[in-house]
Amino acid sequence: MNVEIQQRVFIVGAPRSGTTLLQSFLASHPRIQSFPETHFFSAAFPRLRIKRMLTWSALNVRGVLKRFLHEINRPDLIEEYGHINLLEHNYANTLIRLLDHLTLEAGKDIWVEKTPRHIYFVEEISNRVPKAKFIHIIRHGADVVASLYEVTNRDFFKWRKGKQHLFAKGLSIDKCIKRWNDAVQITAKWYRCSNHLLVKYEQLVKSPPEELDKICNFLEINYSPLMERGERSFDEIVTLEEKWKANNMKPVQEMDRKFFRIFSEEEQKYILGKLHKINF
Repeated sequence: MNVEIQQRVFIVGAPRSGTTLLQSFLASHPRIQSFPETHFFSAAFPRLRIKRMLTWSALNVRGVLKRFLHEINRPDLIEEYGHINLLEHNYANTLIRLLDHLTLEAGKDIWVEKTPRHIYFVEEISNRVPKAKFIHIIRHGADVVASLYEVTNRDFFKWRKGKQHLFAKGLSIDKCIKRWNDAVQITAKWYRCSNHLLVKYEQLVKSPPEELDKICNFLEINYSPLMERGERSFDEIVTLEEKWKANNMKPVQEMDRKFFRIFSEEEQKYILGKLHKINF
């Protein structure tokens, strides 16, 4: 092919911040190819020191890639991309080659990877992925906490993609707060860099064309009206195990402020007092 990859884009942020909605908009652009969540860098660079000591990253990555290829119905590529040498250290090269391959095969030249948890690995990605750009999406902290608390306690089995163990349970209020606080602190560190863009969920919901045009300028591509029909891309970026995300594709409308429905006044006060104050 004469086409070559122009940009590799990572959507990051706290879970339940609108990452899937944003991804669906972008995936509808004629030049952009997108995929279900890979969780690749979580496997390649475990955050917990004990996990780094007790697991073999090459095996973790091998498992992630094989599972990903099955999810996108491309087991034919396992032989080429799923058998990482156990002594390999440049794990990211395999992911890059795979996503480049799938993107060029589709006749496109930009790919978008969306795994919210990759916000913890911005530095690793920056150091290992050429032409990488990051889109950070932020949603009001109270709404993220409410949504995350509800989905992990109501649909925990689905949230974990069917992985369950004896002591599995949903996230506590404090853990939901920590997820949002951690994410916005990382965004605050990076968002002013030239290859990072900050998108606010509330603005994306209120004025999709304006926000998408801003994103297109950042990606150096022309805006396409097709992007507003993000529901067309839903099945390409969400696996069968993640159908609980279907509410992300409902007609964009004002939030119902779930925060006030599921938490008591005392809990609301506690949450608001614990959330980091942001000035961006």
